[in-house]
Amino acid sequence: MRSPVAIVRWTVTVFALAGCSTTVQVPTDRNALDIDSGRVGHLRASQSVALKNAYPGETTARLTIGKQTWVFDEYQLTDTGIAMLRRALEKRGMTPPRDKETAAKALELRVRVTGAQARSFVVAAQALARVEVTANFGDGGTATVEAVNSSTSGGLQSTYDGAVLIALNNLVADQRFVAYMNR
Repeated sequence: MRSPVAIVRWTVTVFALAGCSTTVQVPTDRNALDIDSGRVGHLRASQSVALKNAYPGETTARLTIGKQTWVFDEYQLTDTGIAMLRRALEKRGMTPPRDKETAAKALELRVRVTGAQARSFVVAAQALARVEVTANFGDGGTATVEAVNSSTSGGLQSTYDGAVLIALNNLVADQRFVAYMNR
């Protein structure tokens, strides 16, 4: 839970940015959030899983919200998602392949920012994030899930990292993903 001071700072920042034309880099933190281990408990344990970022490098997405332009690095957001998923899978005994070992499963992930919104209220500001996560499976299959997250006190980073987490929770429950991982 954020302190009242943090909430006031966040509100003042959003109000200040709303009045002028600015560019805001939206950061991400691969260590800030974790998938609850219970969400992957239905997946077959003790197998090697290779996780790969579908983007070859920095991939910038820009969304204009009023007079602001929010800039995202979708490669970094995808790396954040991969880190979250890797930690959850490792707790189930699913590890990356060793040296030249071929992984039992391969997942190529892509996080795409699909929406953003900012609202100002009398005592707070709210950020709304929309993302899409696509997983390409080693057998040629694919699954795409979406997520929406909002925050009145966490800032843009936690709002978007939270949206990635929600999308991953949706992915690990997706029938196509579960079928692939349990083969």
